[in-house]
Amino acid sequence: MAKILIVDDDPCVLAVLRVSMRQAGHEVHVAGDGLSGLALALGEQPDLVVTDLRMPRLDGFGMLAALRANAPTAQLPVVVVTALDEPEHLRRAVLLGADSYLMKPVQIESLCEAIDTRLARAGENRNRALLGEHADAMLREPRHATVLYSDIRRFSRIAEILS
Repeated sequence: MAKILIVDDDPCVLAVLRVSMRQAGHEVHVAGDGLSGLALALGEQPDLVVTDLRMPRLDGFGMLAALRANAPTAQLPVVVVTALDEPEHLRRAVLLGADSYLMKPVQIESLCEAIDTRLARAGENRNRALLGEHADAMLREPRHATVLYSDIRRFSRIAEILS
């Protein structure tokens, strides 16, 4: 289905999430800290990142900021799964570009729902971007564009007029 990167410094959390996401049909890559997660995100180009916030070497906030600052990963959906429950942590994560914020211990069903929602939205955004590119190309080169409108009920009358 989708390529998911899970970043967490707790090996138990990584193991549970890895198995759960594979059972849901996803390809899974894992990292034990934000720096490794950032490197994997840039190298593997996942469809979505699930990350903790409190980690060694580079915390989730730093990783999120770096992802958003890098063109290839700027639009990458990020689901935060953390034990940090202060409103300030939520606010900071959202301001840095987190798409979802779930509390540990996370219910796998809730995580799967958040992932499915974010992947669907990312797909819609990609489709809109592609459509926009095609529309721009058609406007630049109108001779390559054909528009057909057909009203079946009045088709015979239009065909007679055009003949």
